[in-house]
Amino acid sequence: MGGRLEKLIQLSPHNRFLDLHLASVDGETITTKMEYRTELVGNPDSGVLHGGAITAMLDTTCGGAVYLKLGALTRIATLDLRVDYFKPSTPELTLYSSCHCTKLTQHVAFVEGVAYHLAEDGTRNEVARARGTFMLMLPRPGASL
Repeated sequence: MGGRLEKLIQLSPHNRFLDLHLASVDGETITTKMEYRTELVGNPDSGVLHGGAITAMLDTTCGGAVYLKLGALTRIATLDLRVDYFKPSTPELTLYSSCHCTKLTQHVAFVEGVAYHLAEDGTRNEVARARGTFMLMLPRPGASL
């Protein structure tokens, strides 16, 4: 499924602009990464990434977590995405996002995730946390995506 998820991520021109890539899949957790680039900076004085880039990253990664939980690709839509920012991103460091789907119903998926930098010792320095709901638009029998 990892190769399919990377292809899905790259279908979006916005994700390609962000240079967002699949970093890993571990069970039902998907991790993406976004290298630091000055084009993504929100405050030129501090070099901190724009919150919109971080939110877009979390939204995409949360969607990937829904696909992992479903075990298949289907159309989904973000119904709600709450992002709580804990601290500014660190200039020059790669940003990671790890998300997992906590519950699936017939029509809605519930997802949680975190955006973070990795410290030299491998610990996560959290930048933001996300919690979202996604509508599942499962195909009707006989219909195609």
